[in-house]
Amino acid sequence: MNIILSKLIDLQKMDTEILNLKKDSLKIPLDINNDLTVFHAKEKQLLDTKNLISELQKLKRDQEREIETKDTEITKLNSQLSQISTNKEYSTLIFEIENKKKEKVKIEETELEVMYKIETQEKNIKNEEKIFSEEKNKMDKEKKIKEEALNKINNVIEEKIQQRTVLMKDIPKEILFKYEQILRSKEGIAVAKINFTREVCLGCHMSLPPQLINEVKPNKKLLNCDKCGRFLYWEDETHG
Repeated sequence: MNIILSKLIDLQKMDTEILNLKKDSLKIPLDINNDLTVFHAKEKQLLDTKNLISELQKLKRDQEREIETKDTEITKLNSQLSQISTNKEYSTLIFEIENKKKEKVKIEETELEVMYKIETQEKNIKNEEKIFSEEKNKMDKEKKIKEEALNKINNVIEEKIQQRTVLMKDIPKEILFKYEQILRSKEGIAVAKINFTREVCLGCHMSLPPQLINEVKPNKKLLNCDKCGRFLYWEDETHG
């Protein structure tokens, strides 16, 4: 095989490895961000429950004050009964006292409902906080594992880039320049194998002229696909 072609094939394999590693490295921060998004949504749900409990507790305090106010009003009205001189005034005052008592009962009933809601939500929040704490610990561990995996991938990428630099030194500048151009414009594939059964370029999957295939088969010189411009090489059936 042509030495330069062999170097280009090796360089392509190296670039494919680097490209795949970079794709993997980009996925990890996305995974971490997705985990954080889910976590923050659960955190907000927990905060919403806490805020609801706070609002219910405030409502309960307001109702307690209203009940105290009603008690004060009823006590004051009851104290006025002994000062009433006519039956009409007495009946009017009794009616007002009864109304105040009814109002107080309604507030007390509502307060009981609020107390039940508080009790229910406080039970829920304990369970939610336990689950939240467990999920946070799990997420933190997974985040650490993913960050360590990302560091390993980045280290491998750096090693591959250094190996690539060494590999590039053996390739003439004008050929390397052309290779880099094709690599950038053709989605990271500048060197493509010919499919031996369909006789197509595996870069663009277009049929190749028989004459070009015959010229490529010996792998003695640098030839390019007449459709996509990629460097071509032939690998016989025994090599896949």
